[in-house]
Amino acid sequence: KSNLDFQLYRVTLCGYIPTFASARTNFSLMGLYSNGAVPFQMMHSLPGNISIASQSNTFRTLRTGEVFGDKALVLSVDNDFGDEIFRFLNLEFLVDWQMNMSLHFNAALIETKAESKSIMPGILKYGIGNSFVEFKKPFAEIGFGIGQALFPFRLEFTWKLNYFGTNNFVIGLNAPIL
Repeated sequence: KSNLDFQLYRVTLCGYIPTFASARTNFSLMGLYSNGAVPFQMMHSLPGNISIASQSNTFRTLRTGEVFGDKALVLSVDNDFGDEIFRFLNLEFLVDWQMNMSLHFNAALIETKAESKSIMPGILKYGIGNSFVEFKKPFAEIGFGIGQALFPFRLEFTWKLNYFGTNNFVIGLNAPIL
């Protein structure tokens, strides 16, 4: 029974590209646009992580619900090399141990329009946040992960490339079961 009138438009493009031998690049590109004042619960939140747990296609250096908005462009790229890098570098002991390596890159532009900010003064007042975090210039992070073929997790190391502050470098466990 709200008198708000808004529309959200979301487009997502996902896929993979075989690169060489058994390696492949997975990607996801999401665009979001809105018109009208969008309530907080309908905003897009950049997918962050809780503590050291992470998953693919998330921002490892951001926490859950840390950045949200009603206009966004989000890119996530994960290159799964398998053991191809270790074979190329002739590191046979890592190949014998069935170790795998991956590289991940995430970038985002996200904003909260003035119309939406005007209906959310309580969000700032009652402790959900003290300001709207926006990335008007691209936010980016990059990292790599190492795992073993028989275990369903990967040890990941991720660095922020800009917007430094907290969590500039994060070590985490990427597990599809989390």
